[in-house]
Amino acid sequence: MAITGAGLALEAIKLIRDPPIPYVYGKRDPASGMDCSGLVQYARKMAGGGDMAAGSNRLWTDHCAWRGTLAEAQKQGKLVPGALVFIDDAKGGSNGTPGKMSHVGVYVGGSTVIVHASQSRGGVYPSTLKNAWTHVMWLKGVDYDILSLPSTSADLPARAEPGRYAVVTEDTYLYPAIPGPGEAMVIKEGVRMRKQPKIVDGINHNRICTVPNGTIMPILERHKDWTRLEYGIHRAWIRNDMLAFG
Repeated sequence: MAITGAGLALEAIKLIRDPPIPYVYGKRDPASGMDCSGLVQYARKMAGGGDMAAGSNRLWTDHCAWRGTLAEAQKQGKLVPGALVFIDDAKGGSNGTPGKMSHVGVYVGGSTVIVHASQSRGGVYPSTLKNAWTHVMWLKGVDYDILSLPSTSADLPARAEPGRYAVVTEDTYLYPAIPGPGEAMVIKEGVRMRKQPKIVDGINHNRICTVPNGTIMPILERHKDWTRLEYGIHRAWIRNDMLAFG
């Protein structure tokens, strides 16, 4: 089966889970953990490729069909779903080695753009291009000409279980996590739950926690422009324009 950029991106997105897959150096198993290059290897295998053992820098040097800086990739239209994104080792501090890649992730498109196994955060998380990514590569053996991804809910497979993440871009849901009846999904970044469904003097008061973009939660009650939801130990309110409803 041919590997496509879209297929690689979707397999990477499926690794965003709640709770997150733990970061374990040298591993590539969702059940026990994985590191950054292990995530790429696993996503590639699930997208139809064979085994490929390689760390982040070896991916950059030995498995390249095209590579360049982030700016070059954006200018040339190479930043497409399934492209690999890297952090130059020199970005990590003065002791880093310029030109050596110390971290890798998979670009999936839109504003929540990177899926990667983060050592500092201890697991697999989405990230954005603002977080120090410096270079882009097309992986050898992947067809990046087939870039179509589901654009409407009707095109998506069965939804994920409640509480799972979806990666949501400006106009496209990239992961089959759709709120069902009695559920709502966060559709914006930096959404905070509040104890009370109101704004006093133009200020959001009583903020208690931030809910990740794409999180699905059961609805407890609704009041005018607000919805009360259950998120872990919290039962609190989010404004309706920050939610998609099943």
